[in-house]
Amino acid sequence: MADPLKWVKERNMEFVKPFFGSVENWKKIGDWDCYECKEGPHKNENFPYRFKKDEEYTLADVKTHAGKRGGELLSEGMYGMDVIHKWKCGFGHEFEATPKLIIMGGHWCPECSPAPWNFNELVKVDKMLADYCFLDQEVVT
Repeated sequence: MADPLKWVKERNMEFVKPFFGSVENWKKIGDWDCYECKEGPHKNENFPYRFKKDEEYTLADVKTHAGKRGGELLSEGMYGMDVIHKWKCGFGHEFEATPKLIIMGGHWCPECSPAPWNFNELVKVDKMLADYCFLDQEVVT
């Protein structure tokens, strides 16, 4: 169940920690009046593609992106950002999706993505997900 407020209320640290780092971090989140749009943490510069136009993406870009997700592009060539390609995640699941959905939409393996989430295992193969998880921080309740 994707309900962050419920996770915090019930102190479900299995979900609070990857999303917020801690309950204390969640408490520090302000309301919309203090929200300022910033770039993400990008610890490893894993998001260089976001600012390109569709026609500027190369096969190398798509393969690099898949590798940073812990997987690979199985399709032989680059047929366009809106054309369905074959992929494999770091756990060996094969799936189909467009490069646009993967790179710009942030989607990845449909078998690994649904709840129940196992972030502790996913971040071991998915460097991009690891950039946005707080699993290496101490849990504060």
